[in-house]
Amino acid sequence: MAPDNEKRKRYDRQLRLWGEHGQAAMEDCSVCLLNGTGAGTEALKNLVLPGIGSFTVVDGAVVTEADLGNNFFVEQRDLRTSRAACVTRLLQELNEHVSGAFVAEDIAQVLSSRPDFLHSFGLVIATQLPSRELCEVARICADRSIPLIALHVHGFFGYLRLALPEHVVVESHPAHAMLDLRVLAPPAELRSLVADRFASLAALPDAEFSHVPYVVLLLHAVEEWSAAHAGAHPSSYAQKKEVRALLETYRRPHLLSDTNIEEALAAANTALSRPEPSRDLSSLLASARGQRTLLSFWLMAASLQAYVAGTRLVPLGALPDMTADTATYVQLQEHHQPSSRSLDLETSRPRAPPPQSSPELTRFCKNAPHLAVLRFRSVEEEYAADAPVAAELTRALAADDPSCAILYILLRASQAFAAQRGHAPGFADADVESDMPALRLCVAEQLKRLGLNGERPCPVSDDWVAEYCRWGGAETHNIASVLGGVAAQEAIKAVTRQYVPLNNTFLFNGSNGVTAVYEL
Repeated sequence: MAPDNEKRKRYDRQLRLWGEHGQAAMEDCSVCLLNGTGAGTEALKNLVLPGIGSFTVVDGAVVTEADLGNNFFVEQRDLRTSRAACVTRLLQELNEHVSGAFVAEDIAQVLSSRPDFLHSFGLVIATQLPSRELCEVARICADRSIPLIALHVHGFFGYLRLALPEHVVVESHPAHAMLDLRVLAPPAELRSLVADRFASLAALPDAEFSHVPYVVLLLHAVEEWSAAHAGAHPSSYAQKKEVRALLETYRRPHLLSDTNIEEALAAANTALSRPEPSRDLSSLLASARGQRTLLSFWLMAASLQAYVAGTRLVPLGALPDMTADTATYVQLQEHHQPSSRSLDLETSRPRAPPPQSSPELTRFCKNAPHLAVLRFRSVEEEYAADAPVAAELTRALAADDPSCAILYILLRASQAFAAQRGHAPGFADADVESDMPALRLCVAEQLKRLGLNGERPCPVSDDWVAEYCRWGGAETHNIASVLGGVAAQEAIKAVTRQYVPLNNTFLFNGSNGVTAVYEL
């Protein structure tokens, strides 16, 4: 089997999800994992399997008994050997097309001798880092525009923090996309197709009529309605109802199947709406000029703004499936989505950008209605004394189940506790009771730093403090597995620039299966 065919067969499922260009982005990406913990290796496993380009594990720890209980990528024979070497060896066995390397040092040591160590990576995943080290890694990543995912597992609690540079999404794959069939403003090519092949629906043989695409039926019904109303377009509910009535008259009672008419009736309400740009898209386009980052995207966006300003229309997107024979559907695609739309957009550019590949420009036009731009608060801002997260946490604490917000506060408190004492609260069984008062003090301090010290009663009860201490900082594999899966999902979104990533914190309370996403 040829190498390309072998790869296509291996990656068939994911190629359907993010295409060959998305897979190429995956294979060009180099990932750095800081600490080969259970959550870290689970995340990396889910990137190695779909073919991330390469990975490097940075970890100065040795394999312990605890690792044997929460990490599938260590073995009994690896006890007291380099954890970085062990997890790298076993992760590489998952995919021979992915290269792996390791550095058997803590990231703090590495950065002290090689401050530019992280600069060459396309993604950094940091696990179980103390807050000071996390902020330092986050600063480096932010300065170099490197996506960062921070993970922390504490007992039955999982924390994921996504910190991306300005992130643009062309292919957002919305679950409920508003389809633009351009029925009220059909392109000239589509009008020509209808005139040439479907000028008279009544004259078509039954077999051919039953395969007339529903967009053609809608065009005929709208044209017929407009002719009876001085060229106006149906806009009100009553007028759209009249168009639906016209569609009903196209039925041929003797035909066993009139699926295309049913499809036209189902699509009528949305298809008969004026295809103007959404408020979100208009806002995005308004900010296109003057951008200095991601120049390729913003130059295309500026061109799109000029195109929309001149036409009040957005370039056509994907054509949905519909009842039609293959030849007719392909012909409809060619006429409904003419390649000239890319050329029109290109000629409207206010200034010449670096050369754009035709596929890139075509994808941009095709997905124009659902473009997205995300800007993330930095980790340093989140951890600053004046962190602007109080409003978000206040809302979260007022929710029906505030457990995730409470656990986030406890995480921040336990990080402060560990910075003072050198270990997690409750790390030793004998210290669980004695660590509780100190953790309560850290909770009070963090509530003050987060601007929540005015909350009455205190949102973090003694029972929560006791439970958090009882966990002792243990990394449980079931929570690590869930968190690793979410981390890999968000990593793939960041690398491929497809699908919209979460912004910016994912929390998981494994005790009751509750998840939450906060912008912190």
